[in-house]
Amino acid sequence: MKGSPVFRTLAAVVGLVSIGIVLFRITQANDRTSTVSAERAVTATAVPALIRIRTSHPPQSLTLRQESRIIAEFKNSQDQEWEIESSLTDPADGVELLLEANWEDGPDHVAVTVELEPDALEAKSHTEWSDSDELSVFLDFRWP
Repeated sequence: MKGSPVFRTLAAVVGLVSIGIVLFRITQANDRTSTVSAERAVTATAVPALIRIRTSHPPQSLTLRQESRIIAEFKNSQDQEWEIESSLTDPADGVELLLEANWEDGPDHVAVTVELEPDALEAKSHTEWSDSDELSVFLDFRWP
């Protein structure tokens, strides 16, 4: 007994339609999530913050970014410590910064410490080490 060809065709169509509905709902959920993220980015608040950067060797260049905004940029400086008053977007939700630096003389070991002190939140710091003449790393700061 093989069954009716009409019944088999109907079963196949019902299966394909149910898979289509599931895929449609999954893709619609992603669209809503990205819309919420875009709305949140537009309404993000900037909070004043004190930012301290220290290096073990003077860098040829050093850049600190939050998303596409440059917070600090130093080139050919002989300094190893900087203190900047800037602003951070939504520090209560956490802050992700991109730190990029390079050294011309290529010291063996280099350390870079970034300390953030947003208004009304405690200071947090991250130290990153590099054994090469370049450093490119994301720093993730979270407050409870």
